[in-house]
Amino acid sequence: MYRVYAVIVFLCVLFVMTVGLTEKTKAEQVKIIFTKEEKEFIENAGEVTIAFIPNRSPMSGRNEDGEIEGITVDIVRLIEERSGLTFHYTMMQPGERSVEYLREHPKDMIAGVLSENKEFADEGYLLTENIYSDDVALVCKEGMDYDVDAGDNTYRLAIPRSYAALEHYVKEKYPQFEVIFGATTREAVAMVERGEADMAAQNVRVLEPILSSPQFENITVVPTYFLREHTAIVSLASEENKLLTGIINKCIDTISETDISQFTVDHTVSSIYRMTWSDVLYKYRYFIIEIAMMSLVVFFLMWLLYISKKRYYLNLEDKNKELAEAVERADRANAAKGRFLAKMSHEIRTPLNTIITLTALAKKKKEVPENLKQDLKKIQVSGDLLLSVINDVLDVSAIEMEKMKLTQELFNIQELVSSIAMVYEAECSQKGILFHLEMQMRDVYVVGDAIRVQQILMNLLSNACKFTQEGGRIDLFVNETMKEEQRACYIFKIKDDGEGMTEEMQQRLFLPFEQEEAGTYHKYGGSGLGLSIVKSLTELMQGTVTCESEKGKGTTFTVKLSLEIAPEEMQQKMQGKDVGERKLAETPEETYDFGGRTILLAEDTEMNAEIMMDLLELVNLKTVWAKDGEEAVKLFEASAKGEYFAVLMDVNMPRMNGYEAAKAIRASKHPEGKNIPIFAMTANAFEEDVTAAKEAGMNEHIAKPVDIDLLYGLLAKFLQK
Repeated sequence: MYRVYAVIVFLCVLFVMTVGLTEKTKAEQVKIIFTKEEKEFIENAGEVTIAFIPNRSPMSGRNEDGEIEGITVDIVRLIEERSGLTFHYTMMQPGERSVEYLREHPKDMIAGVLSENKEFADEGYLLTENIYSDDVALVCKEGMDYDVDAGDNTYRLAIPRSYAALEHYVKEKYPQFEVIFGATTREAVAMVERGEADMAAQNVRVLEPILSSPQFENITVVPTYFLREHTAIVSLASEENKLLTGIINKCIDTISETDISQFTVDHTVSSIYRMTWSDVLYKYRYFIIEIAMMSLVVFFLMWLLYISKKRYYLNLEDKNKELAEAVERADRANAAKGRFLAKMSHEIRTPLNTIITLTALAKKKKEVPENLKQDLKKIQVSGDLLLSVINDVLDVSAIEMEKMKLTQELFNIQELVSSIAMVYEAECSQKGILFHLEMQMRDVYVVGDAIRVQQILMNLLSNACKFTQEGGRIDLFVNETMKEEQRACYIFKIKDDGEGMTEEMQQRLFLPFEQEEAGTYHKYGGSGLGLSIVKSLTELMQGTVTCESEKGKGTTFTVKLSLEIAPEEMQQKMQGKDVGERKLAETPEETYDFGGRTILLAEDTEMNAEIMMDLLELVNLKTVWAKDGEEAVKLFEASAKGEYFAVLMDVNMPRMNGYEAAKAIRASKHPEGKNIPIFAMTANAFEEDVTAAKEAGMNEHIAKPVDIDLLYGLLAKFLQK
């Protein structure tokens, strides 16, 4: 069959080549007379965008290199050549209808649409003359009987969703069909193969390569005439498009049948079906099953051989036991490392909480002299730096032990980037650096780990600020590309004209604790962990990070992340939530006033309790102090309804820890036991600590050192509820 087909194709090519010389001479003599107005339009038109229908080879589609090609594309290229216009070629989204595309791209044109499409009968659209005509055929499973006079909705007919004209035509002319949709022509034919549809319909040229697949060897063409398909170019009605359509029509009139035949041969020859490995497996499936059975026999014989050499494998088993013991020792070492880091995190954060919180409290006192305020500010900066180093070490440890967990939460990526940019724009301004932000995003509501995305961008921007001198420039570009299957690729580019890096440094750039030279730390500070964390977090999110740099000329980091686009209903909820959170964020801390409400504070360290009570007093909150979890539960159960506004719960306490106390409060018979806000305030800052707090029934987890503004904001948030 393939040989006969090849001979026919060869004869067609030979015929076209024979006629080609004559036609070439004619083509060279093609001359189109344009009016003065049309000539001026052609000279000033600029680039005209022409869109094509995807997955419709050989009419239009993308080749293996991603280039747009097909019979319709070649016809449009000839129109472009003869008109003198400049066209930009693009492809519609799979399943997208022409009217939907033109609604979003009103200045574009679409080539290859059906002239009979009733949606274009409206005077709001302009159609050119027909550029190509061919037959539409029906396909079904072999042996199926088709009755042209059957009753309404007797047969299920599968067509591509974008094939709007055929949908209208069938509903009007063939009431025996119930139209159902597939994403593409191949999917429509597959629906017939699976029994989900009785027939499928499409242009015969599009069907030919699909039916050549062994997967559809039981699918055949129905021996009946269906309809003749005429295609044209459509655009929205406007004075400019009316003139453009007239120019294109003059070019269409010069296209000969020989030109159309040449384009058809070019693309039907190139679209001869080439079997893939999956096709080979399908075609020879019975032979493969026989091979598999023989393989099982061989495997059985090998198993007998294994039995005969049992002693040898027993020795191997002993070695495996030794290896398993080594792995177990390594696991114990990792567990010990995790416990050590958790312990150190708690032990360091506890005194650091006292330092940072007392500093914040002292700064809020009006009677503090200005010079002392400057000293307090330096203490706070040093404390924040130490906390940053601790957090980096913990993050690296969590990543190494595969304990880093990503959250999947809805957030506004545009607002996230804007808030980060606002922070660094102020920092750059103080240093005399120009900061520029440029964003091009269509989908701003996404699902992912906003905290980790923020951590990646802040680490990279912090590095850019650190290594860019006064008078320099930092650019942050954010673009959205490659949208498919409810996901979008976001590209973040951070570019600076600072010191740059040597090629040798770029080779070890993402290794932990790496800095270009010994003096880097003394000059700029930092732990050398930031970029290591950036790379690890990016790869954890299935993304990539790359660096381009030249010593003395600056550095560019590029991060690519694929994020899920939030469903429409989630976006609508998020829009209302954004407004509320922005209002809360805009509230200055001095305006917080909780009206003398009472907080139940569970804290076993007296100094920490005293500091927290002072901070709460600043915003008109009274405090009842419980020295451990057991006392906190008793005080809550003995309280009247509404006596306590919220519970601030330390975790590591004697007699009853914070998790146990929170569970006891939630399980109590107190009328507010299930609803009162409970916040974990603890030096335990690992991800599993956050999870443990949630599982114990706590509403929020606040890591020590406590961020005072965060605490006030959360209390205000729950007060609004």
